[in-house]
Amino acid sequence: MSALFIFDHAPIGAIVSWTDGRPRPPEHLIRACAEWKRNNTTGRLVRKRSHFVMGQSGVPANIKVTTDGIDDFGDVIGPDFRTFPVDADLSFTIVERPPAGAYRVLDGAREDAELVHLAASRARAEEWVRNCGFATPAIFEVTADEVAADHVEGRVA
Repeated sequence: MSALFIFDHAPIGAIVSWTDGRPRPPEHLIRACAEWKRNNTTGRLVRKRSHFVMGQSGVPANIKVTTDGIDDFGDVIGPDFRTFPVDADLSFTIVERPPAGAYRVLDGAREDAELVHLAASRARAEEWVRNCGFATPAIFEVTADEVAADHVEGRVA
């Protein structure tokens, strides 16, 4: 799948993987191995941003993932962010979608808001917001209807 497919079909909070298709180099080639790991790994989708203009330059639609840290589900989320344009030369896969009943904590209610935490319950989401002091968080439940729509439309991970 392409980054555009992820942009169009993966929900915020999904686990996605990407690869450049190259075989893994031997471990003793430290730099080559580090580069390979950067282009062949898994992360959580935290934002989808449509094309926009900054100054006089156009910025293409893109997806943002994080590959570091731990959330309530024991999955990766944290400060190591990667942004990919929708025409990136990598192959992407949706590994896992956020489960029904989970709660997304976003950094606002705008269309391109960024996921800052994925909680197992509303109470844990609210506790996380209290402890982290986000000024304008938005908390949204991952609904059973959203998960069911993915199954009906053939977007199951």
